[in-house]
Amino acid sequence: MEPIQNGPVSEEAVNKEIKDEKPLLVVPVSSISDYLEKVKKSGGKILSGKKETGVSGWRAQIQDTEGNKFDLWEDKVKTN
Repeated sequence: MEPIQNGPVSEEAVNKEIKDEKPLLVVPVSSISDYLEKVKKSGGKILSGKKETGVSGWRAQIQDTEGNKFDLWEDKVKTN
């Protein structure tokens, strides 16, 4: 979340941001690219494509056909 303003934040602003947020499920996958294709084929939406997140890995955000949002996560370092 980005700060609304510098200095003290009003209780109303904090409560609004918390009210509007929903938990986000993060799904680890072996290949985000492969799963993005599956999402397209099954009628889901890609909200944000594959993005690098520093040295840890990549993420993408998708939405299923019922409107639920998920993050896909792919590690850079593959473990066996």
